Amino acid sequence: MGKFAILILLGLSTEIFGAGAFADAANWMIRPSAQTNLSASATLTVGVPADLSPAEIAHLGVEVDNIDVTALVHIGKGTLVYNPPQPLEEGQHELRVVEYANDGHMISRGSWIFTIKSSAKTASSSQVWSVKGSVGASASERLAQSNLTPPAPSPFALNGTFDVKVAGPLAEWTAEASVNGLYGSNNGTSTTGQAVQPAQMQVALKRGKDSLILGDQTLPYNNLLISGLSRRGISAQVAGMPLDSEAGAFSLRDSSLAGFYGGLGFTDSNDNVSGAALQSHLFPNSPQALTLLAGYVSGTAPAGLSFIVPYPGGNNSLPPSIPGSVVPVQSGAGSAWVVSLDSQIPGSTLHLNGQYAGSTFNFPGVPGQSATSAADHASSLSLNYSRPLGEQAALSTNAIYQNVGTFFRSLANPALSPDQRMATASGTLSGHGLQLAASGGFSEDNTDSNPAIATVRTLPRSVTAGYGPTLPVTVTAWLGAPSLSLAWQDARTYNVTQPAGAQLTDSSIVNNNATLSFAYTHWTWQAGLTTGSFRDHTGQQDNTDNLGPTLGLNVTLGNTGSAGLNVQLVNTHDLKQDTHTRDRNYALTVGDSLLSGKLSAQLTLAINHNTQQIVPGMIPPQLVGNNVVLKTATAQLTWHAIQATPRRGGLDVGLSSSWNDSSGFNTAALTTQGFSSLATRGYQVFLTLSTTWPIGTEGH
Repeated sequence: MGKFAILILLGLSTEIFGAGAFADAANWMIRPSAQTNLSASATLTVGVPADLSPAEIAHLGVEVDNIDVTALVHIGKGTLVYNPPQPLEEGQHELRVVEYANDGHMISRGSWIFTIKSSAKTASSSQVWSVKGSVGASASERLAQSNLTPPAPSPFALNGTFDVKVAGPLAEWTAEASVNGLYGSNNGTSTTGQAVQPAQMQVALKRGKDSLILGDQTLPYNNLLISGLSRRGISAQVAGMPLDSEAGAFSLRDSSLAGFYGGLGFTDSNDNVSGAALQSHLFPNSPQALTLLAGYVSGTAPAGLSFIVPYPGGNNSLPPSIPGSVVPVQSGAGSAWVVSLDSQIPGSTLHLNGQYAGSTFNFPGVPGQSATSAADHASSLSLNYSRPLGEQAALSTNAIYQNVGTFFRSLANPALSPDQRMATASGTLSGHGLQLAASGGFSEDNTDSNPAIATVRTLPRSVTAGYGPTLPVTVTAWLGAPSLSLAWQDARTYNVTQPAGAQLTDSSIVNNNATLSFAYTHWTWQAGLTTGSFRDHTGQQDNTDNLGPTLGLNVTLGNTGSAGLNVQLVNTHDLKQDTHTRDRNYALTVGDSLLSGKLSAQLTLAINHNTQQIVPGMIPPQLVGNNVVLKTATAQLTWHAIQATPRRGGLDVGLSSSWNDSSGFNTAALTTQGFSSLATRGYQVFLTLSTTWPIGTEGH
């Protein structure tokens, strides 16, 4: 089926249940570890909802001590895991999780304060050279197949992964070099014809907070100018300057690189972003009391990229485009700057941040638009506050205002959308198994300086309430360990200004959700109900009501097995046409470990019957038919022939199969866009041999 089919399936499910209307549909909070004293090399792990979708995970941001580390985080199966690339310094640290909503505002998902204790072992280990990592290989032979989309790949494939890190002392510094990637036969892993493809590679010199890094990296900044920039290039950081200051400079590739393509990443002046930042703690005895940051970047963005305009509309493209259409990203060159003040009041949890930025950008022009040069500004002000209420309750609040100009561009903050003004406030009260959260605000197009462009405003609001049993869980005779969650969301979108010829916007969306679950010793079941309504007060779209019950069952099979069944039904009533469409989604998963861990099996079956034609914000609607059916099934049987040890690799023998049957797509449009495989049906069966060998040496 491919990743695109999965994207379609997720989008259809999101539209059915209304979750796509808001990124803050569920006001959940992270579950920090009870352990707060950790070693310098410890892996940081916090709990998150196990049912987060890939789209929701993609909107999450993770910070450690105000440094964005999202690119280094793994999220899945109810946990968020961050393995620091280098040991954390002794003292107190903070891990913070936020969610970026579709309208640009940031939602706090909680934080975890922990302390790194001193370790004699860490100090001594820095005096030796070490090599650590692993090398894996997997050989597979396709035993049977049906209806493969031509050109079909070779029946035999050899693939592998490698992960190597070398570290050791170099005078007063610590030298580190790391590379990880994969190998694929038939050049199947690279568009450049290279069989060996390093995913990430880096060479670094570090001494305390001083560093020189060459290769793939994530810059340690999170502001209007520089945020979430994970690229290949060179950067340097120098600390210990007057006023407890730190200075950094960088030169990175503006577009993402993979494998050997692009070299070191900063050698192409037509695809580059460079800059510098200076951060000073104005009160050295209390460094978090007041921090001043000033930054400057300049660079060039290449042409040839594209994106899909969100649906329903918005003015985040210049000029505004039809929702759902594919438009090119404007290339150009420019520079930008930012000044930021950050303060965490000593002895409290009150955190304030204010920023002001400006940019000048030269657009060379695209078909239908002449070359132009534009300057604009951006600003933001945020407040975070939390406090405990007794021993088991807590209150957390968050408020932010952000104003990004129509022509503001920063090549070092690719996630920041221009042409947007927004404000939001949220609060969460939790304790004794109960949680109550509420949020509200507004977002609108920032088009005051251009009367020819319509201004559209959205007013999102949400309230959620939940109950979950406190640990340790007590299971009753027939109720098990019950938990309940309720959610209400509402958004009104309408025109603030409407110049002549502009399309009128005036609509409202309401979604309600209730979920009740019961956990027992060896099984759990849950039931849910979602209702929603869409009203277009302009008459351009039909008004609809949604009603969707869900039912799930999960059973533990012995000590190592599990089985789960989930059913999702949705009835969509078109009030204008007085018609009903009924969508049915079924998913079955079964897994078990047999023969004392020597043999394991996994079966996944999913059948999804969807009749939604438009998937807002996910894919262009012209690629989807009006009666889409997606069916997929996978089965995996693995024999652990040789058990792995810390010094020796093991050997697994596997038999796997996959089957798909998809229909209802707009086949002609899919073929034109290069997704012809979506409209096929068939199966494949593979025999695989896989092994992973550890790499590890250590010496003086």
